[in-house]
Amino acid sequence: DNEPFASLAATLIANGCEVDMFVQSDAIQLVPPPNGPLLRCHELPFTQMDFYRYVSNPSHGQDHSNPRVKFLGIITDCIGELVLPCTKAVLDIAKERKPDVILASSLSRQLAMAVGDEMGSTICWVQLQPLTPTKHYPHYSQHDGFIDALLSMDTNPDSLESSFGEKNIETYQELERYQFEFLKERVDFMYDDIDLGEAPLFEEDIWKALIGERNNVFMI
Repeated sequence: DNEPFASLAATLIANGCEVDMFVQSDAIQLVPPPNGPLLRCHELPFTQMDFYRYVSNPSHGQDHSNPRVKFLGIITDCIGELVLPCTKAVLDIAKERKPDVILASSLSRQLAMAVGDEMGSTICWVQLQPLTPTKHYPHYSQHDGFIDALLSMDTNPDSLESSFGEKNIETYQELERYQFEFLKERVDFMYDDIDLGEAPLFEEDIWKALIGERNNVFMI
């Protein structure tokens, strides 16, 4: 996600926006050049190589029959062990210059929600994959169904929603629930550790954000 976010930061700066950019230390060369007070860059204390520590032995999902759930086990370990511990440092910086908007990748969704809710800021989850739940096609990890739905959209899009709508939504909800459960203990600890109050719930917070029903969270 580093390159697209670096490009986004450069565009925001070119339009006169103040940007605090958080980037892992081995991607610092991608950060736009200094532009007076508009850009402040903050290094996160991990590198791409740190992610590989969790590939062979994830703490969740390893024995699941769905390979996507196994992959989520790896991803949630990366989030829980590398990203979430940075929340307090990010929040402290946000308190110095309150953000109007927090832009976050899919790996930092929980961090962004914690900081955004605490600061009263708008949160934008910028996703580079089609992860927003839709009735028109299933989660992209279900390759055959996903491709069939896309190919059928031009010919009869209304029938797709009526025939498979709720089943398609369920494919997103199932995987999002796994991710939530895999991370729950570490998210709860983070909220308690830095005194943020009650951690987000799945139905009331995470799922509502994903389907566009949480007022301060936008999906991009």
